[in-house]
Amino acid sequence: RGKDDDLSVELCEGLERSQQQVPEELYERAAKLREKRKEGIVRHNTGFYRGYMKAKKLRFTDRGQEEQFKAAARAAGLEEYLSASSCTDSDLSEGDEDGKEDGIEIVAVHEDGTRGGGSRNEEDSTALMLYRDTSALTLSSQQQQEQQERLASALAYARKTTDSIVDPSGTCARFEAEYPINDLPERIRLRMQSANLLRSVQEETGTTIIRKGVFFDRKYKHSHRLREGVRPLYLLLIGKTVEAVRAAVKKLNEIKEEAQSRIQNKVSALGAEL
Repeated sequence: RGKDDDLSVELCEGLERSQQQVPEELYERAAKLREKRKEGIVRHNTGFYRGYMKAKKLRFTDRGQEEQFKAAARAAGLEEYLSASSCTDSDLSEGDEDGKEDGIEIVAVHEDGTRGGGSRNEEDSTALMLYRDTSALTLSSQQQQEQQERLASALAYARKTTDSIVDPSGTCARFEAEYPINDLPERIRLRMQSANLLRSVQEETGTTIIRKGVFFDRKYKHSHRLREGVRPLYLLLIGKTVEAVRAAVKKLNEIKEEAQSRIQNKVSALGAEL
C-alpha cells in the first residue's frame, strides 16, 4: 500500500466523480498526500503513470526503437519475416503519392459516370506484389490466422485494383484531374486563365482544359461564404490517357514556375534600383 499512496488523491477524486462510496481510510491517505504535496515533500503524480511507462518499455511503442528493429532485420536479410502490418507511415505515404502527379490526383471516369482511382499505366498496373516464403518462422495459430487474413485482404485489393486498370473490356472513358489556381498570386492566377495559353497547352498535350469554380479570397472568408455547391477556382484537366493528363499538369507547373520567377526577377530589379 505504501508504494501506491501517491495514487490516493486521484483515486479518491475519481470515486467521488463516479458517485461511488469512498472508504474513510482512503480519505485519510489522500489528505496526508495533499499536505505532503503542498509542502513540496512529494511531487504531483509521482507514480500515476508507473504502470504505463513499464508497459512502454516492454513493447516497441517508441518509434525510434521500432525503426531500429526493422533496420536490423533488413540488414540481417530477415525482411520477409516482418509482418504485413508493420509497414511504416512513410511507406504508406510513398504508396499514396504513386497515384498523384505533383500532388494532383488523377481520377478515372467511366462511361456510366462512376469515378475510380485508375491513374496508373499498364506497366505499373500491379497494385501489390506479395511474396510468401516457405521457410517462414513458426507462428502461433492466432498469428497465422491474422497473417492469412491480411494476405487475403491485400490480394483482394490488388486483384480489384489491377482488374480495373488493365481490363481491356473496361468502360473507362477518360481521366480527369483538378489543378487548383484559386490561392495563387493575382498575376499568376490571371496568367493561368489566359485563353491563348490554355489553348496551346491543350494542343500540345491532347487534353481539354476547363476553368471551373469561382475566385474566393480567403482573406475575407469571414465576411462572405461560397454558395453551396460552388468551389474555389480550379482548372479541370480531361484526357483520354493518364500520360496526357500528367503532361498537362507538368506543363502547367512549368508555366506557373516561369511566371513566379519572372515576378521575382522584377521585384529583385526594383529593389536594386531603390
